[in-house]
Amino acid sequence: MDNKCIGCGAVLQSEEKKIPGYIPKKTQRDAYCQRCFRIKHYGKIDSVSISEEDFLAGIHGIESDALIINIVDLFDFNGSLISGLNRILPGNECILIGNKLDVFPKSINPVKAIHWMRRMAKEEGMNLIDVEVISALKGKRIDRVIDLINKHQGNRNIYVIGATNTGKSTFINALIAEFTDHKDVITTSKFPGTTLANIEIEVNDNLLIDTPGVINQHQISHYLGESSLAKVMPYKGIKPVIYQVRKGVTLFIGGFARIDIVQGDASFVFYKANSLKIHRTNKIKADDLYKNHLGDMLSPPTIDESKKLGEFVIHNIKLKPKEDLVISGLGFVSVKKDVSIALHLPKKIKYFVREAIL
Repeated sequence: MDNKCIGCGAVLQSEEKKIPGYIPKKTQRDAYCQRCFRIKHYGKIDSVSISEEDFLAGIHGIESDALIINIVDLFDFNGSLISGLNRILPGNECILIGNKLDVFPKSINPVKAIHWMRRMAKEEGMNLIDVEVISALKGKRIDRVIDLINKHQGNRNIYVIGATNTGKSTFINALIAEFTDHKDVITTSKFPGTTLANIEIEVNDNLLIDTPGVINQHQISHYLGESSLAKVMPYKGIKPVIYQVRKGVTLFIGGFARIDIVQGDASFVFYKANSLKIHRTNKIKADDLYKNHLGDMLSPPTIDESKKLGEFVIHNIKLKPKEDLVISGLGFVSVKKDVSIALHLPKKIKYFVREAIL
């Protein structure tokens, strides 16, 4: 058996359940592996043995004259960037697509978001030929991406790359629906690493190739189970939450992060999944609150997930107006005045301070 699963790209095999592409011998289904079938029909995912090196190998094997479409999560822009992309693919032209426009408040201006992405990409040293923002899930602005493909493709293959959980496979499915009569071919899920090998689709007499997502280990989603992940990942328009804070106040973001106000009075505006709760307390009570209520009042994460994330590390940060404090995979916070904070964050998770997106 040398067919490939059309959902994740893995070679179909009936020998080992823990290896990608497993399909029971007696089944008559030859399009999807068992893992993809369970994701599509039951929303359940089985773990398989595939390393971070395997994911990166798909990018290193891209031909030098191919057109690159790099999908990033607009909600977690900094956390979903692929580090050193220009070094990995020095000769390729690249279009940057910011996905998940639909999770932002309706007030977001797509044109301003595109300009913002250009500035952020320039700071990261990325060389781009075009930028666009979309909602792959809602099919918004996909026609603009098709125009960019028709404009830039020429006689060459297109590789779609991105970190896990950027909505890359949902984007591919949206393109397939535009270019063919098929729908929802590629397996999608809220779990990181759904696509396991290159998947090829013919577009404009060349190939559109979906590559496995690159794992950024500093994103929270890689350490969470299904229940916690559902509370952390925004699936519809987020509703900003505003807190007026002063020196001596502590804010907990679930049990993931703690923000102590060290100096200044300011309005904190949180952009996060609507189901993820913020808890306010006095700094003198914060240690006991965390010790006694992690995993219940301060959840997610569960206590076991918290252990995987590692102990808190304290980061002393000065925030200014028109800046975002981003916690990779969790969301971001903006302030209206200068303020000094102590951010308590698990050691495996990164934060970023950047120009505000809104």
